[in-house]
Amino acid sequence: MITIVPNLSPDQFRTLYRGLSSTTDIKKPLGMHWTDDPERAMGFARNPIRRGPGVVIEGQVARKNRETRPDVLKKNQVYDEYWENEIPVKKGSTVHVTAVTKLSDKRDRTRTYNPPRKWKA
Repeated sequence: MITIVPNLSPDQFRTLYRGLSSTTDIKKPLGMHWTDDPERAMGFARNPIRRGPGVVIEGQVARKNRETRPDVLKKNQVYDEYWENEIPVKKGSTVHVTAVTKLSDKRDRTRTYNPPRKWKA
């Protein structure tokens, strides 16, 4: 599921994943809760307690857009980055989306974007 994005330097950008429990969630801003672990994102997307098979978004995020303000983290319930491998992203930051995987009980489908699509966190 990892995609190489041209012209995005690894010292400036980082590949992150966001697991959403519904495909309708990808029409909204993508949100601040991201992880660098694709399996963890897959787990959030497949969570049976939520709305069913979801979607995993893969994107490149500028390292400078990591949210570190304690008040914002607390307000958005980012308490334990290490348990979830969570990389909180600043609201409104640009995410260069390189792939979207729609999950299914039968067959997952991945759509890649080259060049990446610019969406907001």
